[in-house]
Amino acid sequence: REIPFIPEKLRSPVVFEFKGGAGSAVQVTLSVRTQNGFKREVVYADVLSGNADGFKIAFNPKYLADALRNADGGLTRIAFRKAENPIRLTPDDEERENLYKYIVVPVRL
Repeated sequence: REIPFIPEKLRSPVVFEFKGGAGSAVQVTLSVRTQNGFKREVVYADVLSGNADGFKIAFNPKYLADALRNADGGLTRIAFRKAENPIRLTPDDEERENLYKYIVVPVRL
């Protein structure tokens, strides 16, 4: 299954940049450098704790796409602490919480 935002065979990191503090509808800009320039997409996320304003983290596109591709549908919760620490992807549903857990290590910007 293809992840629409992440082009196949991409080598540059996928960057997540958060704008807004905590709560619902925090703006997250996903950006990646492609052969044709930059590709950006804005999504909105719920930040459950802490202040995400200005938080920026980047990932190897292959590892991120692999984790998202293998997530079993539905919403996925992404837990993070610092830009240097791995993130944890789990289902955002208590009934499915033990279905999968993926760890993705970020890359330096």
